[in-house]
Amino acid sequence: MRKVIYKIFNYNPVGDKRQGKWSEPASGYFHCWGTEIIDSAENTCQYTVAIVEDVNTGYCHKVDPTRMRFVTPPETRNLSKD
Repeated sequence: MRKVIYKIFNYNPVGDKRQGKWSEPASGYFHCWGTEIIDSAENTCQYTVAIVEDVNTGYCHKVDPTRMRFVTPPETRNLSKD
């Protein structure tokens, strides 16, 4: 798994509106890419998310790819059959 630095948006429900703020940068491990689907009466929206495990808590988060940065290079695999 690759190490990442990421931020998540913490929502605070206020009345009928959802407000919040971005978290401080945290360290985690990238597991895979996923798909988030939002379905409402008017339309359906689909977008890509990163599944990231927090280093300190072990919780997995859905992270916006624009709010994540890889800090270790990808693993290389030797696929040749010697």
